[in-house]
Amino acid sequence: MESRTPVVVLGCYHEVQFVDPVPVYKEDQQKFRALIESVVDEYEIRFIGEESKQGKRSIAEDIAAGRGLKYVTVDIPLAVQSQIHKRPARVLNEEKLEWESLLESDKYAKAWSLVREFNMYKCFLEALAPNEPAILICGRVHVLSLVELLAKDVETVPICFGPKFDHCCST
Repeated sequence: MESRTPVVVLGCYHEVQFVDPVPVYKEDQQKFRALIESVVDEYEIRFIGEESKQGKRSIAEDIAAGRGLKYVTVDIPLAVQSQIHKRPARVLNEEKLEWESLLESDKYAKAWSLVREFNMYKCFLEALAPNEPAILICGRVHVLSLVELLAKDVETVPICFGPKFDHCCST
């Protein structure tokens, strides 16, 4: 059986993705940068696909530019998203001061998440060259679905960054 080049699916919480330091996340932002750099080195990554806030420079984008790697944003463009009446995937419970997922309780939030995941998958595969070592960075909530979608096309290595607060993956 032929060996396929693995794609690393790196799940994170979005607050750590950006170059601009956020005091409360600064240490995690530094750790996230170090993780991406180590994954790029270990797997000899040539392509980074990322779900991130468009218009804000991400750490992954910065690393890709500095190392001459191909970089693509795989999320639905903001201009398209702004035309869609969508529900959020999570809301802040102000009594508990914690975020609560709506993906299990709100079928419209779940549907929007599925549309976004399929779009990320398609955009990533369209940009991925055959046997190209790559990393796909996304919100932790999308890791399992993207690994499942990608499984028929590529080998995957799921990695999660940040505190364990959901069922995304074991790391």
